[in-house]
Amino acid sequence: MRCRFIGFALAAIFSIANVHAHSLPDSPLPPDAEIREILADRVDTDKQSVGIVVGVIEPRDRRVIAHGALSKDDKRPLNGDTIFEIGSVTKVFTSLALADMVQHGEVALDDPIAKYLPPEVKVPQRGGHGITLLDLSTQTSGLPRLPSNILPKTPPTPMRIIPPRSCTYFFRSMS
Repeated sequence: MRCRFIGFALAAIFSIANVHAHSLPDSPLPPDAEIREILADRVDTDKQSVGIVVGVIEPRDRRVIAHGALSKDDKRPLNGDTIFEIGSVTKVFTSLALADMVQHGEVALDDPIAKYLPPEVKVPQRGGHGITLLDLSTQTSGLPRLPSNILPKTPPTPMRIIPPRSCTYFFRSMS
């Protein structure tokens, strides 16, 4: 379900970026009304999601366009403050940013994460050693999958299981 949501969100972002490149004089992206129409098609017509939020960041402007509800059972409207679990897609972008920073000499893979956190943050040890940026990027830090303070108070409704290969990301080692 998460991979499916992420796929739909990315598809929506890419399709919005390619629609009507000259809609606004200062922007290659369409105006809010057109984006809202695209989102309504995805949610109401195509049933690809129950709700979608799109953020547009441009040099002179930031916009948030939303359509739909939080879930099938929770009809609260979405907005720029709605919290989503975006899943594993962030791992790709975070690792790419880390690789770029390593290549530019800004950080080292064996740097302890405590080096980049405020002194009052207590970082657990892993195997008697401080957790490094490499440990985080390779998911070998031993930290829990989710922080304990964001888990729902009621158990989630059962979701359809997606075969693992549809959520697999392939990485090539960087040298």
